[in-house]
Amino acid sequence: MSHDPFDALLRRTTVEISRRTAAEGGPLAALRPVLELIDNDEAEMALDELVHMIGWFRIRLLPAEHDRLAVVAAHWNAVESLPDRAPPPRRSPQPSPRRNRKSAPAAQEPEHPDERGGSAP
Repeated sequence: MSHDPFDALLRRTTVEISRRTAAEGGPLAALRPVLELIDNDEAEMALDELVHMIGWFRIRLLPAEHDRLAVVAAHWNAVESLPDRAPPPRRSPQPSPRRNRKSAPAAQEPEHPDERGGSAP
């Protein structure tokens, strides 16, 4: 494991993102390979993978997380690869709006034979 402060900052930020998104029902398992890359002294590659995962899963970054990633990205001259602070939410298919359809009132049978339009016997 590297003792580089930027590697440590990337690892700490990745762990925070992972825990937060897991608590929100996000992709905990998808971020494990990022941590493995950091632990294997491949932090630059880990940053690329993390950025890819953030985009793919539309992970929302908190301002502090984004700021820490920006410091790490600046260290490796990779700031342009950093995502915006809050990617747009993934749009799920919306059910078609239900129209307030009122069924036509059922035709009422006349109560008296005279009202049917026929002649009385």
